[in-house]
Amino acid sequence: MTINILGVGRSGTSALYTLVQSMMKDQLDGEIESLYEPFLRDQSLCGGDINDLAVRGNFKYIDSLSLEGMYYHSTLPMLIKKAKPYKDNPFLHKLYDTKKQKSPLSFLSKKQKTKKHRLIKYIRANGRYHLLNTIDPDAKTIFIIRNPLDVGNSVKKLFSFYGGEFHKDDQRRFIDEVNQIFGTNHKKETFENYLDEQLFYWYYMNRFALESFSTAQKKPLIICYEMYVNDQENSLNRICQFAGLSYDEKYLSSAKKIVGPQTKQKTITASEYQAAEEYLKKYFELLDSHHIPYGFTKEEILKPYSIVKQDITVQGKYYGLHGRAITKQKSNTPVSPIIHTQFAHIINPVIVPKKSDLYRAQPITFETMKTAQEFATLKGIGVEQYAAYYSEDYSLIPNHIKQTPMLDRSILDYGTFSLSKKLPMLQDILQRAYEESDAKYIIYTNVDIALMPHFYLSVKKIMQEGYDVVNIFRRTLGNHYQGVEEIPKMYADLGSDHPGTDCFVIRRELIPKLDLQNVVIGAEFVAFALRVNLHLFAHKIKEFDRLHMTFHIGDDRTWEGADDFSAFNANEVDKMFDALKKRDDIVNPDELKRFYDNFQERQAFWKSRNS
Repeated sequence: MTINILGVGRSGTSALYTLVQSMMKDQLDGEIESLYEPFLRDQSLCGGDINDLAVRGNFKYIDSLSLEGMYYHSTLPMLIKKAKPYKDNPFLHKLYDTKKQKSPLSFLSKKQKTKKHRLIKYIRANGRYHLLNTIDPDAKTIFIIRNPLDVGNSVKKLFSFYGGEFHKDDQRRFIDEVNQIFGTNHKKETFENYLDEQLFYWYYMNRFALESFSTAQKKPLIICYEMYVNDQENSLNRICQFAGLSYDEKYLSSAKKIVGPQTKQKTITASEYQAAEEYLKKYFELLDSHHIPYGFTKEEILKPYSIVKQDITVQGKYYGLHGRAITKQKSNTPVSPIIHTQFAHIINPVIVPKKSDLYRAQPITFETMKTAQEFATLKGIGVEQYAAYYSEDYSLIPNHIKQTPMLDRSILDYGTFSLSKKLPMLQDILQRAYEESDAKYIIYTNVDIALMPHFYLSVKKIMQEGYDVVNIFRRTLGNHYQGVEEIPKMYADLGSDHPGTDCFVIRRELIPKLDLQNVVIGAEFVAFALRVNLHLFAHKIKEFDRLHMTFHIGDDRTWEGADDFSAFNANEVDKMFDALKKRDDIVNPDELKRFYDNFQERQAFWKSRNS
């Protein structure tokens, strides 16, 4: 038997876990394996009774964290509508023992195998029910939901729902996934206070879970926390009947036990009260729309709370390394001067197999970008670095590079191709840098282009000469370099000239004028399409082909093999020229014919090469 416990943190999941654990141990033969939030906790230390774990203090130590669990949490979407793309997840298959092979000689063994039962408690899997159900369709799931005010008041003293005290904060990607799935336009900047941030997670995670249950073949048991507390006998009967366990009055005492850290203080500010009222209304709407019985009112939930003037929940008091690091940083780090952002630099990181040239190149790109940014800061140059990415590539983004709203379309939305490769539209990448930053200049480079430490300093000096656009050709290094440890040697290597146009510095005001149609990166004609636009709309533009500012390892030209992707781009460039010919705001109209003639020549050459 396998039983999953699901619920947003501080909703009563630990109490439910303890109750079901005691019943399983009491009634089932064989080993009971109890797993406590495997997406975060190491089961060798955290697989036992929750009260015992709290007494031993395991949760306060880094040893209790599971690097494997956190990795798979960060690589899986938080809200999964279709399980198929993720059904081969090795972490979950190992968790549910679905990949164990039976010995062909096992029938010869006279020894009876010990039965193994599992109880798994999650607070990071509400949005992943379809996937869990696909991995183990026989598992039974109990879901618990609790009112947002008590949940929010409880979590503000302990941790953040977005997990930033343990791993890379989930807030940005969660907002992006909500916007994609529900068609909303939420932004981090719109939250009124800390409670508002946390209850946003509470609402959409619970809403998505309940909607997932309604479309699933195997339905979970849904428990309302308030009813669980107020009518424990009836709740216990429902749990036993659903799980196939026998009811006994002795379990009522287990159900009444205090489990996990308790929040005794019930205070709220006026601004928090407004957020609480809004989400309480949503809570009752969720209960009603999904036919979850309840017997309490909004006033009963608000009654224990007192309103205070001082906002005490601007920053939660995290336990764990993150909180201590922030405290240390605040106490020891001198205040830096305010540096206004001059450059917003955006790239498109992507997880690739080891055989890909990007597998070697990207870590070098990330490290050299970080070094160049640090050097720029020392020189008083404000640089923001951004990533435009798909949800499956989230875990690859280094901490020093900011996330933009997730990419929501690719070339695969516009046709069928020989390779199932999600190539993004260049226009979408540039637009994200434009919208996320108010920097004077937008910089775009391919993700395999590394920077010299003085890159931003040199760019600033060049742009002071009045250019609207600068295109910097790369230097090509030998193919013998292998990793980040060799970056100092790469800096010293002059390399050789290369005509590659893969680094653009663009004055901010030009971005809205560009017409790139649906041209995608990673295929031929992409840089050409951008150059056409920049030459048409820039008042002053220059291309530098002999500067030692960027470099690329080797000259493999993998994009030349993407024939159908390049054909797609060629067709989009055709449409681009048709659209540009109708524009009346072109600064350099003579360039239009020059580039169009050049395109016809390039297209003819490309077709002959691939014929």
